[in-house]
Amino acid sequence: MSRALAVTPNRKRGPFQVKRIFTTLDAAAISGLELKIVQNLIDKKVVILERSGGGRRSPRFLSRHHLLCLRLDYYLTSNLSVPKRARLYRELEERPGLENYSVNPVVHLDVAWVRRDVDARIADLDEAISTLGANRQDPTFPHTQIKVYDTVRLLELGLDPQDIISEYTLTERQLYLARLWVVAHPHKN
Repeated sequence: MSRALAVTPNRKRGPFQVKRIFTTLDAAAISGLELKIVQNLIDKKVVILERSGGGRRSPRFLSRHHLLCLRLDYYLTSNLSVPKRARLYRELEERPGLENYSVNPVVHLDVAWVRRDVDARIADLDEAISTLGANRQDPTFPHTQIKVYDTVRLLELGLDPQDIISEYTLTERQLYLARLWVVAHPHKN
């Protein structure tokens, strides 16, 4: 589960609404983008955040809408210019129920599919955190002594996932969840 919930006033649903917020590390894991790219998109105001508190060093918290924008960016980077992507993300915020978006007469986005994809990736990250732990120093796969960071490092070094699966008796799902978990919880040396 992500690290925080925010309680905000909402006129449509009553006096207050509980809204889940995500860190930039969560956003990198869910969007599939590198952390540096997530931070650059925020810095360049392609994805616009409301700052919590004052100053440049205040924490960056993202909503599900921001995750949708980042996941769209994962798919669109080579197809749309930065200003067009920023315009698309603003329109998505103004029209939250938008299911399809026409970029031009040829390119149409299935925004509803990307929303479902984001929801599935949030659920995957939640599963990874509940399975591998929220803030453990050196997590292992359940019921084993196999370290998560070491296993993901082997994948990063180019070892074939099938070799790891057969050697350590893991599943593809466990490797996928381990990768997500490591992106959201980078190793502190």
